[in-house]
Amino acid sequence: MDPAFLISCDQWLEIADDSEINLPSEYILTYFIGIDEYSQKLLRAAKRAFPNDEIINLVFDQSSYGPCDFIKLISRAKFVVTNSFHGVVFSINLNIPFAVGKTLKDYGNSSAFSRMDDLLESLGLKNRIYDGKTELNDSWLQLDFAKVNDRKEKLLQSSENYLKDALIQVLERGICEKDAL
Repeated sequence: MDPAFLISCDQWLEIADDSEINLPSEYILTYFIGIDEYSQKLLRAAKRAFPNDEIINLVFDQSSYGPCDFIKLISRAKFVVTNSFHGVVFSINLNIPFAVGKTLKDYGNSSAFSRMDDLLESLGLKNRIYDGKTELNDSWLQLDFAKVNDRKEKLLQSSENYLKDALIQVLERGICEKDAL
């Protein structure tokens, strides 16, 4: 699991409390890594789906928001629309419904989307991928996070066990090598 999952929702919310940005009571957050035809299509779909909601649009390299602000923006959103792996990770960790779209590079030969695909598959969230054919609507706001959180906890436990075992092996090897001197 991505290390961002190793910090609990409550711990992330404590970090978000350090943000001083003022937010509307209800909004849709869009967060994109770069702007291309696919992210623009996804933004238009969000505007059509939620015409009465304010949309806060962040672009990764064009935003002046800091890490605490980023967490606060996701944690208070009604819905997140993103093409970012960590936009998805934080939406999942903070139990915020989301839609994820691919970027232009995700359709190329060296796609990085497989990491996103694997995460969504493992959590039973493949239906959160916006394909451009299905319209976004209020049904996207419904997400059973109880099931998602159960799956996430099992994967986290497996990840933590893996890390502990790896650290034990490193320590044991270090002790053996030190004793050999």
